[in-house]
Amino acid sequence: MFEEGRYFMTKSIKPIHNWRAMVKMQSKVGFSFVVISFSVVISSSCSKEKIPEEGHQGISPKIITPDKQKKNPAPKPMVNLEIQKNIILLRSKDMNERRRGIDELESRMKDPIEIQSIDGVTAELLAYLSKWDENSYKAALLIGLLNDQNAIVPIRAILEDRKNIISKMDDRYVLVPRMKNACLKALVRLGEEDAKKEVSSLVRSKQIADISNGIDCISYAAKKDMFPILTTLLKDKRDASNIAPSGGSYYLRICDLALNAINAHEPLALSFLVQRGLRYSDSQLDEAERLATNRARPVPSALRKE
Repeated sequence: MFEEGRYFMTKSIKPIHNWRAMVKMQSKVGFSFVVISFSVVISSSCSKEKIPEEGHQGISPKIITPDKQKKNPAPKPMVNLEIQKNIILLRSKDMNERRRGIDELESRMKDPIEIQSIDGVTAELLAYLSKWDENSYKAALLIGLLNDQNAIVPIRAILEDRKNIISKMDDRYVLVPRMKNACLKALVRLGEEDAKKEVSSLVRSKQIADISNGIDCISYAAKKDMFPILTTLLKDKRDASNIAPSGGSYYLRICDLALNAINAHEPLALSFLVQRGLRYSDSQLDEAERLATNRARPVPSALRKE
């Protein structure tokens, strides 16, 4: 009987090496206890058959670590549903509904991946951009963050079309400056060479408004290859942007705006705090210029790490 029990356990689960010791217990506690012991061992072994033990041949149970959970986040159906509702609002005949839709989408610009997962979202944003609503410019900024290269040609067409809006009687006339800047930002971020050249010319302009717009474009686009252009502005102390509340006067200079833009995406190892709304001292600007200039220089081949 014991041999049969051993054969069953060997074939179905794994050999039990202590069965002889259990047989010896018969003389002390009786035959019935041994039979019960065998049944307990068999049942407990069978219960473990579904999950192979470590070292046993078979498929190990899949364990999701915290790192894998971060790389493969759980889907958010409710979030996608809200985004789709907002996209549908962009098609509405009611301007207020369209405004609500684009404002809700704008609130998610910090995490554009959620919006990017929706099929056809770029086409919907382009259609809204072409409506020339008061807030249509936000669609261009959002498209730039989505990094859809297919949007370059249609955005460029809208940017060129704005040149035909010359009459103040045209409702779109007052929207042209904001639309132009937003489309230019999007094109620079998407990597269009003509847009990058245009922004470079803005930065080199003698007009303060043009320079400010150029800085803003480069900051939004986050193109590191354009940061050296901003370094040349760290000596320009002309007032550029009044950030004081209505009726007040507190100007950030061109040099302040340039330093904020340079440090926003690739921070310098500065000895002072860079914060929007501050006017930096001459010594701080000199330090920033020195560090930014050294970083822009190519590393000599003798010092370059392989």
